[in-house]
Amino acid sequence: MNITNVNSPCVNCSERNEGCHPNCTKYKKYKFLCQIERQRNFKEKEVNAAVNEIISSGVNGRKTNTPEQLKHGRKTN
Repeated sequence: MNITNVNSPCVNCSERNEGCHPNCTKYKKYKFLCQIERQRNFKEKEVNAAVNEIISSGVNGRKTNTPEQLKHGRKTN
């Protein structure tokens, strides 16, 4: 569920008044779903960062075929 596509239940609410959020079950549910979505997005970003770190360390950690690294006297072109 992408919470950004869901409007707050407060929009056009006929029961809306000052200080109604603590007592509104619709708002509590919406707030809970928003919190879950934020946590999911945070975890997804953490995983993506870890994967990118692994990929970049693997790419940067590779040895290149420089003359010093060639074995058995092979020459570069």
